[in-house]
Amino acid sequence: MKVIGAITLTLLSIIYSCSTPTPPPPPALHQSALVWDKGTYGPTVVFNVYRSTSAQGQYSKIGQSPSNSYTDKTVQAGVTYWYFVTAYDNSSKLESASSNVINTTVP
Repeated sequence: MKVIGAITLTLLSIIYSCSTPTPPPPPALHQSALVWDKGTYGPTVVFNVYRSTSAQGQYSKIGQSPSNSYTDKTVQAGVTYWYFVTAYDNSSKLESASSNVINTTVP
């Protein structure tokens, strides 16, 4: 007990609470799976995958695949994406013309 002047203070209890906010749920995982006809390219060929958010927009290379499929795991809900692929020969360093363009809207 501590006496301050004529007032007596007694510590009865300490109440400590820690409120941890509930974290938001993780965002839904969305992905676009692309598959194409591999053709008859040799073993040194890989496929470059390009994407845009506009049919006539700026396309950016988002990945590369040694097979005839690629999964884009960076898509967002409600957005429409346009894709095309090219064949790239690692030995000659030549890239084919682009495939046809396809699009999908992520639900």
